[in-house]
Amino acid sequence: MGLTRATLGDLLSGQQKCDVSSALETIMSAVGGVVEINPDQSLKQIMQDAAEVIVDFLGGQAVVFRFRESSTGRLFTLASYRMPEDPSPAALALEDSVAAEVMDSGDPKFLAGVEVSGFRSMLALPIAVKNLAEGESAVRGAILLYLTRPSMTKTEILVAQALASKVGHVLARRRILEMKRLSRKKEWIVEKVFAKVSLEKGLKMKDLFRMMVEELADMIKIQSCSFFAVSEDGREVVLESGWPESGGYHSVGGVFSLDEHSHLAAAVRQDQPIGDFPSERIYHSYILIKDPIQSRLTTQNLKAFAASHGIRSILYVPLRIGEEVRYLLVFDALERKPYFSGEDIELLIFFGKELTQALEIERLDDILHDFKNPAIALAGFARRIKKLVDSGEASRDKLSEYAEIVMSEATRLQELAMSVFPTRGGERIDLSALAAERFRINREALREIGRAGVALREDFPPEKLVVTGSRLALERVLDNLLNNAAKALSKNGGELAIRCSGDDIMALVEITNSGRMSEEVLRRILMDEIGGRGLGIVRRLAAGMGGSLSVSMGEDSTTFS
Repeated sequence: MGLTRATLGDLLSGQQKCDVSSALETIMSAVGGVVEINPDQSLKQIMQDAAEVIVDFLGGQAVVFRFRESSTGRLFTLASYRMPEDPSPAALALEDSVAAEVMDSGDPKFLAGVEVSGFRSMLALPIAVKNLAEGESAVRGAILLYLTRPSMTKTEILVAQALASKVGHVLARRRILEMKRLSRKKEWIVEKVFAKVSLEKGLKMKDLFRMMVEELADMIKIQSCSFFAVSEDGREVVLESGWPESGGYHSVGGVFSLDEHSHLAAAVRQDQPIGDFPSERIYHSYILIKDPIQSRLTTQNLKAFAASHGIRSILYVPLRIGEEVRYLLVFDALERKPYFSGEDIELLIFFGKELTQALEIERLDDILHDFKNPAIALAGFARRIKKLVDSGEASRDKLSEYAEIVMSEATRLQELAMSVFPTRGGERIDLSALAAERFRINREALREIGRAGVALREDFPPEKLVVTGSRLALERVLDNLLNNAAKALSKNGGELAIRCSGDDIMALVEITNSGRMSEEVLRRILMDEIGGRGLGIVRRLAAGMGGSLSVSMGEDSTTFS
């Protein structure tokens, strides 16, 4: 490099005159040594490489890298180099004080008379990495260089400051590479999620989770994860799926009361103090249990479970539909990968959001599918009103009847547009009266499209058949079944029938059309391998209200119940 380390030290300390160009060459070589550090490696390795250059160039003995958590302001040691022993509480307090001062001021600070592990002085240098993304906080830290000599010149401190600045540049390059990798992974997640949705119509959230998580596991090295659905009343969660499916420890189908499981309640109810705590990190977008054994959120049963299965940390990602948490992703970090990195957490939160968005799009497709039934009725009855008015023979009663249907169907369209997939509700509904109303409207729709040759039969009990549920959801179920039955009829006509029955425990609606489906189609329906969107909507809506869909065949008829 043109100068020996000792000669350069003498030059920088002002004790010897020598060739300035050679000195600058040596300084630039040291700066280049920091700049050329490979940014595509761990933070600790970057710190190690930087410390070697700084210690060698400035004649120091040890280096400590202190950083500040943006969420809590707490200082922590990211890495150290050649420190002979763990610092005492007094030494840590000194490091905290000096590091905080240079982070806040942005200026270096030299302290003489430091008695730490045999050292005599300390030089504190600020590091800053500017925020590279919207909403991201700047990274602030300090390099603490320990020396055995009692003093440093201003020139030495300026050179040290330049080296520290270049360390910040290396960290910024590392963050840029992280963001590029993260962006590619996010693109991969989007492509995979929507590819699954486009191939598999009528997916449930748990099905999409199950299809995606194995592929995601290879990218993030997931070891164990669970998918929970929140009950309608928000008091319980149900474990609907777990991965790995074989060799795992998930009790699929288990129901967990939130009042008895504080870790799940914290993620669903969002009622805990926000911040980064010794054993937990709690935010609205995720909760990280850093130490399940020590965490105040984990129950005694979970502590024992974590200990017996080697669970080192747990990540909870709540998924919202609208403003409410409706689902919960839970990821366990085991012995092979005992923690979740910031990149892991960001990707898993993004994964959860994409699942929710895909489900919302799928639900919107369902609603758009159901728009055609009231739209057909609206157009048909509007034409009938116009014909009656144009003919001059319109009776007040007939006009009122048709206008009432138009208003009713317009209201349904409005409710469909304003509601995303309602499945449960507290309405008490006369199922017989509702079925009769939908049958009458579908009968008129059949006439409107020229299917007047269809024989229609109805059988409703004289007494009310009261059920509790969502009126709009029941209307969608009935309309889809009636529409499918009408489509299945021969072009030459046929028979379409509806029947309601029930008791104090259950209610039954049966919709029958003449004609039989093939055994293969029947098998697919019974195995839940439904190809048509309409039946998929019916099955999910019925299940959401605690009901079910079944199909049977007679000699020349098909009945959906």
